[in-house]
Amino acid sequence: MNQSLIEAYKKLDNIKELECDINISKVLEVLNKWNNKAKDNGELKKVIEAFLEIQWHIIELKRDRDLALKGLVQYKLQRNQAIDERNETLTKIKRYEDQYINGHNRRRKE
Repeated sequence: MNQSLIEAYKKLDNIKELECDINISKVLEVLNKWNNKAKDNGELKKVIEAFLEIQWHIIELKRDRDLALKGLVQYKLQRNQAIDERNETLTKIKRYEDQYINGHNRRRKE
């Protein structure tokens, strides 16, 4: 995936997350207003508790997603580092072969 596509995805994801947070705030605001007006409404209290549980679940999902993304980024960094080290080692081996093995064979033929 190219970088501009990744950046566009991140922006869209941030917008969706903001919309979700705004909707949660709106619902909590209304539920809180209703709760203050109807203190003895058992069904309303159940709805509020259920909504709060849903909200906690969403927070956990976001946290898990963030941890997974951090793990993926760390993996990619380590993978790229390993590839760079491998390439550097292959270059050193090639130089060594050219200097000591191939160079030695050329001198013998002369």
